[in-house]
Amino acid sequence: MTGLGSIGTMASGAGGRVESDIGNLVPEVHAAWLYDIVTDTQEITSTYTGAGGAFKTNGVDPARHGANLGASVALRTISNITLSANYDAEFREEYSSHSGMLTINYSF
Repeated sequence: MTGLGSIGTMASGAGGRVESDIGNLVPEVHAAWLYDIVTDTQEITSTYTGAGGAFKTNGVDPARHGANLGASVALRTISNITLSANYDAEFREEYSSHSGMLTINYSF
């Protein structure tokens, strides 16, 4: 099966973050309001190789307004290594997304 489609988007947002140094530990929380200025309904046109004509599959019609909430914590070590963990969540009408990331950073 092969598919062809395109999605256009333009987004804006406003938010802030608060962080604090507690010795070698740096906790942070952040929040943002999100707005999609241009958002296309997701659509893909597909065909089965060697059989039949093309057909369209419609995806979701994403909500324009949303919110991003998250938190992270970083631990700085004596040997120029920073260990950090980050969590982010995005919420929109009939949609939610969660992600996490662990990072090791060596500064030289």
